[in-house]
Parts: sequence; C-alpha cells; structure tokens
Amino acid sequence: MADINFSHAMFYKQIKKKSTVENEQVINKSYDISQILSVSRGDQGFVQTMIRMFVVQTPLYIGKIVDHYEKGDYAEMGEEAHKLKPSIYAMGMNDLKRVVSDIVNAGRNNQVTDELADQIHTLKTSSEKIIQELKKDYGL
Repeated sequence: MADINFSHAMFYKQIKKKSTVENEQVINKSYDISQILSVSRGDQGFVQTMIRMFVVQTPLYIGKIVDHYEKGDYAEMGEEAHKLKPSIYAMGMNDLKRVVSDIVNAGRNNQVTDELADQIHTLKTSSEKIIQELKKDYGL
C-alpha cells in the first residue's frame, strides 16, 4: 500500500511540475491563441491554418503600411493597418493592439505625429519576433 501512495505522490508531483512549466511558457509568449482555440472547437487543422495565414500575411500588410507611410499616403497606410487589426487581436498580441489602433487612427484622421514612425517600427519588429516564435512553436 505504501508503494501505491508513493507512486500517486510522485505522479502528482510530476503533473504539477509539468503544468507549472507549461504555464510559465504560456505567460512568456508574446501572443495568445486562446481566442482561436475557442473558435476552432478543437479543430487543430483550423488552428494551424489561422497561424499559417498570420505568418504569411502579416509581413505583407506591414510592408504595405511602411510603403504608404514613406510615400506620405497616410489614408492608405491606415487602411492597411485596419486590415491587419483583426489578426493582431485574434492572435492575442496585447502589446500591439494599441499600436495598430493608433496607426489606423493616424491614417483615418491624417494626423501624423512624431510617434508614428516609432509605432510602425514597433509593429514591424514585434511582429517579426512573434512570427519567429510561432514558426518555432508550431513547426512552420
């Protein structure tokens, strides 16, 4: 009987340890796909498709945002940022939600501030980092 209790104790300890490690990994991520997981209803193919689409399309949108900014076409810059906004929200990229919203608003209101270039740079570099994380985490 003592051996069974010992085995249960060790089993519980291992589960708790694994759970803690997984929770720390989730906390340290720059993204949160829980919304996509919720919508997917367990369909891992759907989740993979959504992640792949994000990985492929995000750099294209950001490239267009940068091009329009450099040309002074702020309305189009804002439109491209608006197209990117749902993906930023769906991927749980909380640090970038305000940034992309500010870029959208700057374009809509034609209000170019000194911070706009920094915001675009932040969007670009943070997205690149997250895309690398996603590629690593999902084997893309």
